[in-house]
Amino acid sequence: MIDLSSHIDCFEIVDKQDKIIVSKDEQSPSKHILNNNSGFTISKIKIDNCVFKTNDGIKCDYVLKVFKDENIDYLYLIELKGKQVLKAVAQIDKTLNKLNITNQSAKKVFGRIVPIGTYGPDTRSKEFKKLDAKFRDMNGNLKCQTKNEDTI
Repeated sequence: MIDLSSHIDCFEIVDKQDKIIVSKDEQSPSKHILNNNSGFTISKIKIDNCVFKTNDGIKCDYVLKVFKDENIDYLYLIELKGKQVLKAVAQIDKTLNKLNITNQSAKKVFGRIVPIGTYGPDTRSKEFKKLDAKFRDMNGNLKCQTKNEDTI
């Protein structure tokens, strides 16, 4: 995984143990909530228009780095989306590649798509299933839910 510490200006939360971490976008009512019941240390990094600029191609909105000790235990790649779930799948997949995230980057790596409205057919697509398989290879999964919440 590339070192994101050189993008400290993109960190919205730096090594905090907050109980609730909310990722949201001003342009969309969708949001992702991470309930930090375990008191892990978390950093939230803005990817879109910060780590990667507009002309850098497609990318997801946020990455959450979750630490139990000194190593990254969990990584969450979050895309807040309207109704274009397949576009969100591509954005997360491209971010995995751009950041060089592998099964060595963290104990578990998760993808989260937070759409507005219906999304059923897209989650059965071969693109969604292929990306979910990538996350499963990294001991995580890919979820697409309008009320997207995780608890650690």
